Parts: sequence; C-alpha cells; structure tokens
Amino acid sequence: MDSLISSPLYWEDHNIRNRLLALAKVWLQECIETHERCSSIQSSKLPTRLLELGAPSAGEIRLVESCCLTSDATYMTLSHCWGKSNFLRLTAETQPDLRGGISTTILPRTFQDAIETAKYLGAKYLWIDSLCIIQDSKEDWLRESQVMGDVYRNSTCNIAATGSKDGHGGLFFGRSSKLVEPCVVESHWDDAPNGRWHIHQRMLEEQTLLHGPLLNRGWVVQERVLAPRVVHFASRQLYWECHQHDCCETYPRGIPSVITQTRDGLTSLKNSNPALSSDEFKGQTGTMLEEKAAIAWGKIISTFSNCKLTQEGDKLVAVSGLAKATMKIFNSDYLAGLWRNELPVSLLWQVKGARQSDGQPSQRPLVFRAPSWSWASVEGQIEIIGPYCLKYPTPVRVLEAFAEPLGDDPTGQVKNGSIKLLGPLMTLSTRGTETQAISAHSVTQDVYLNGKWGKADSFCLDVEQAYQTLHYLPLIPFGQELDFTTADCYLGLLLEPTHSKKGQFRRCGTLQVSASSHGLHGWKSIINETWHESEENRGDGKYVLTIV
Repeated sequence: MDSLISSPLYWEDHNIRNRLLALAKVWLQECIETHERCSSIQSSKLPTRLLELGAPSAGEIRLVESCCLTSDATYMTLSHCWGKSNFLRLTAETQPDLRGGISTTILPRTFQDAIETAKYLGAKYLWIDSLCIIQDSKEDWLRESQVMGDVYRNSTCNIAATGSKDGHGGLFFGRSSKLVEPCVVESHWDDAPNGRWHIHQRMLEEQTLLHGPLLNRGWVVQERVLAPRVVHFASRQLYWECHQHDCCETYPRGIPSVITQTRDGLTSLKNSNPALSSDEFKGQTGTMLEEKAAIAWGKIISTFSNCKLTQEGDKLVAVSGLAKATMKIFNSDYLAGLWRNELPVSLLWQVKGARQSDGQPSQRPLVFRAPSWSWASVEGQIEIIGPYCLKYPTPVRVLEAFAEPLGDDPTGQVKNGSIKLLGPLMTLSTRGTETQAISAHSVTQDVYLNGKWGKADSFCLDVEQAYQTLHYLPLIPFGQELDFTTADCYLGLLLEPTHSKKGQFRRCGTLQVSASSHGLHGWKSIINETWHESEENRGDGKYVLTIV
C-alpha cells in the first residue's frame, strides 16, 4: 500500500490553475511516452475542421480546413455542457469571421480555459463541436455526426469540463489544496504490527466526478469511452483516465485498485470494450469474445440511458461511434441499437421501475425514433439482460429482422424496422382495468396465462399504461433443467397487438413466470383465449408474428 500513497505533485505552487495544468502535462507526457496500450490506438485521421490556436496572432483562434494541414498534425477535443446560455457558434453567418480569426476574449470562459489548457499541453489545434460543426446546416450536422466517434478516438487528449454546467463555468474552480491531500494514519499497536493506513472518502469521487454536470450528458458517454485520454476538470479534483491508468490529485501516480474496483463509472467501460484493445480481451476469439463484447455493450447502453440529451432524437446517433467500434468485434449487422447475431435474446432489456434517471415516469416519444423492440424507443433507465442469456436455449427463431437507416449510416437514426419471429405465443390477461395502469414493475402482479391465475415472478412494463389483454412470447428457460419443455420458469416479452395488421405487435415489457404456477410443464396443451392472434399457425404451439 505504501507505494500507492504519495504526496500530490507540484503542491509548492499555490496557483490552482498552474498546479492543475502542470499535473495534467505530467500525466499526458507519461501516457504518450510509456503507455503501450494507449499509443497503439492513435490515428492520424483529422476532423473536417479544427481551430488553430494562436492564429493569426497570439490571443486569437481561427477555423481551418484539416485537408490543408500536414499529415502529422494532431489535435485535442473539448467535452462540455452547452447549457442554456447563448454563445458564439459556427453558422453560415459567422463562418467568415471564424476563418479570418477572432479574439478568444469573445468566447465563453470554458472555451477560453480549454484553449489555454490545450496550448499548455502542446496542442496547436482544438476541436469544439459548436465551433467546428455548422450549427444551422442539417446536412453538415448529419455528415459530422456520423464520424463523431472518430473525432474523439483520434484525438491526442479530450479536455472535459466535467464540473461546469454551461459554457461560463470554466475549468478551474477555487478550492483549498488541502482538500485533496491523502489522509494517512500511522498505527502503533502493542500486540500487532504497526502500519500506515489510507482513509479514502469514497463519496467524494462519486459527487465530484460521476455526478458532475458533464457526465449527465448523453453524448459524453461516447466521448469519454472512445477518447484515448481524458483529463477531467471536476469541481473538487483533477482526474485522469486513459486505457492504462486512472489518476487524480489525491493519487497522482495511480488510483489504488481497491478503490477503482468499487467505482461505478465509465472507466471500467473504457476497458471493457474489446474494440479498445483492453487486456481483458487479448487472446480471446469466437463465442467468448462476442459474449464479453455483448456484456460491455450492455453496460454502455445502461450508463447511456441514465444520461440526458438536449435532442432526444439523437439517441442512436449519440452512440453511433461506439456502435462502429463494437461492430468490428461482432461482425454483425446493427439494428437500431441491437445486434443481429444476438437475436432473439437481445430483445430482453428492461426499464428499471418504468422510470427515467430523474425519477419521472418512462415514456415513448411522440415522434418515431426506433421500433418498440429497441431500447432506443423508450426514455427510461435501461437494463440490458440479453447478453447474460446467450447460453440459454430458445424456442424462438428469427425469420426476418431489419432497421432502415434514415441516411446512409447504419448506426444512426432509423426510419422504421421490424422483426419477424417464429415461436410459442400465448394470450395473457391482468386484473387491471382498461383505465387503470397496472404495476409497472412488480413481482406480485396477477396474470392469467394458460387458463390459470398466478403470480408473476417478475412483471416489468416499459411505460406505465393501462393494459388488460396482452400476448406473451417466452424467450428463454431458467432452472436446473435448461430444456425448454422442462424448465422451472421462463422469461419473455409482453406484446400488444397493433390492430393495424394481423399478427403485428408492439413490445410493452417483459415477464418472468414459473412453470408450476401456470401449468407450463411440457407445453403440450396450451390454452389461449379467442382473441389470440398471429400471422400464421405453424403447429406444435409455434406461431409467426412481427414486432414493430
């Protein structure tokens, strides 16, 4: 433990700004010079536009086309909260001024601090979304959003304004350096060896980093995971993340593993994505690699679903860079947030308590954003279950599956999509009324299935809504026996007929039921109500249906 306890670097300088910049530079230089894993993912590909720092004169910046730069040019990026304040943006009107050069004094404080930081760290160019993407051009935004992941992945370092809620918050916050000095206690015992103990305030990191204003922003999930290096300017500490080390002011030479193992942040996600060359995946191929990649993807989506987007229609676009990176592992089609080779079990996701991260009820958008079978169709806290169920047999077969992209990017927005399945399909009733929303997340919900009333093991709706009659599609068995006909319980989808086409359904939740409570052992004589519907009855209790 002694090797992990060290006094913070550069405490002799009482100027917070100078101290933080010096520490960030030490981390960056060490990473570039000694971290094999971090340097191996560097690329020379540049964004369409960049801000040239200190041009045409000191104290100014100008917008340049990267195609005019030398092949060895490098750049840094900025992650920031836009907030509600008004500030200079790249538009058709402001583009000539930005190309000619502007004084940094007219920019918001966060931008000024980021420019100063980038220059101190040795960068000649900086990428800021609002100043490098034409904000009043839908065509430019669509084009640039498709390569947003590459912008961060190919940068030298991402400067994160983690503690600022808008462009005026800046990167540097007034505080005492004593707040981040490690607390070391030396013990002296008569009947035990003496030692040195480090007292760590676990909640400090959670409050200052994980719940910083920036990390509640949906786009930042992709920015943080894909960037090879991130320096977080949080309100109480400076943090460093790369593929090899996590550091902070309290632990400038590396946060002890006993602490990082308990963190519920994106650092673990950065290293859990096999497309980012994590040691965890080295030497693994085939099914095991795909299963771990699926779990990593599920973690990313769960984290992403707890964040907010200014434009909720950006939900798929905001993770498209991550999807492109993960696609290299799956070698599979991407269908509105799901992977074809994981179907049908990837349909198993849940909305925690039918709630959003702020406690508001989950909801579906008024304007189409994704098919109901995709997690992207719901505003809510998503829990991805499917990757943990890949080993279980399923009686459901995928006949067709597609998601039509809005543009030419298969990982971006979609126009429509559907999945045609063949499997057991049963009618299901609840004790709710047509005007009363049944419990959105319950283990005591009464359901009428196979001619019997019984308690559901787990009843999870995507949104709180009044349902009386539904259909149930069991997907996987659980229990000591994994054979579908002899399993102890079953987990599957709750479906609602669209009434626009026979056998066409919308997903509305998940249901787990025990075989004994509803007489499902053997699946030989399933009782369905007269309102049961499907596209086709294939016999042996198997039906063709489509989910849209």
